[in-house]
Amino acid sequence: MLRSHHPHLVQKADITIAIVFPCYKPSSRFQTHSLLSSNVNNYNELLKNLSSLHNFSILDTPIAGDHLGRNGMHLDSIHISYLSNTIQEYVHDLMSKRITPIKSLRRSRTALNRRNKKCHEKLKQKQKTHVVIRHIDRIWPLKEIKTYLAYKKIQYNHLPEIWKQKLCIQFTYPVHREHAEKTLTLNDFDENSYSEWCSQEH
Repeated sequence: MLRSHHPHLVQKADITIAIVFPCYKPSSRFQTHSLLSSNVNNYNELLKNLSSLHNFSILDTPIAGDHLGRNGMHLDSIHISYLSNTIQEYVHDLMSKRITPIKSLRRSRTALNRRNKKCHEKLKQKQKTHVVIRHIDRIWPLKEIKTYLAYKKIQYNHLPEIWKQKLCIQFTYPVHREHAEKTLTLNDFDENSYSEWCSQEH
């Protein structure tokens, strides 16, 4: 719809939509933090799928539940810099790419693929440095792991395959990793914790 009215917005970076950060203000439809987190996570996943389908960019904001004000919905004034700095850095990076010399825009498809692969690998390496590792018993299914992390307000980027009963949680932003490190105990994913988790209403 937007491109039909503005046909000059042809590049992926021409349109950017930010993901939704947490909201913990209950409503008649979402009465618990777990339901609110699940709704936000589902929305963001759908948004990422749409970005691939319709070729627009996603801005991942490093906002966690700890950054919200007392009403559980708006950003606390002391944490506004988290959001503004992210937006400014994104715009600065975007503008620096806009002024790239014309000759660089004439790269071959092979060169572009090589550059994209290099950027992807760089991002993967960056994510590997923002990791929280916890021992996990085999009784935990993937679906419950994701639900539990949402319940704990953990904003992760990726969950690699569990290997040797080690759960590696990858993050894009250090602030999200630090929050997870403080929130998740060493026993959060053992068999006893799973039994307690299943007995709770969430």
